[in-house]
Amino acid sequence: MEEINHKDMKKLLKWQQFILDMAFAMQDLTKDMEGQKIFIEPMKKHSAEMYANAKTLQKVTGQELQATDKEARDGRKTIKYFSLRRLFSVMSGTIKEDARYHEIYVKNYPAIKTVIDSERRIAESVKRLEERAKKQKEIHKKLGLK
Repeated sequence: MEEINHKDMKKLLKWQQFILDMAFAMQDLTKDMEGQKIFIEPMKKHSAEMYANAKTLQKVTGQELQATDKEARDGRKTIKYFSLRRLFSVMSGTIKEDARYHEIYVKNYPAIKTVIDSERRIAESVKRLEERAKKQKEIHKKLGLK
């Protein structure tokens, strides 16, 4: 593999940081989903996969980064002011767009193809979680629950 130019390095490091932050957020937000096992288990699985993606990017960039709680804080705000369904909608869209945006780097850095494929799978799965949350809300509404 060739040497990474400065411009690509900046973009890949930013992407690596986003993936780490998103993985941390997925893991951290499960604490707020007490009693909703249908959401907790997939989120933990996705978090682990995102951490693996960050490790793959770390091999490409050669830089080890630390996760921050930025995405987790944003996620809590989304749940508080909107809903869990909206959180899943935003996460799904963001992850999918992130994968699409970084496709251009596959030609020069083939190792990230697995990261992009993984992000697409995760985005689709989180989209399904959004649908589950929507159905759950409709059922609760019919039953007169919160």
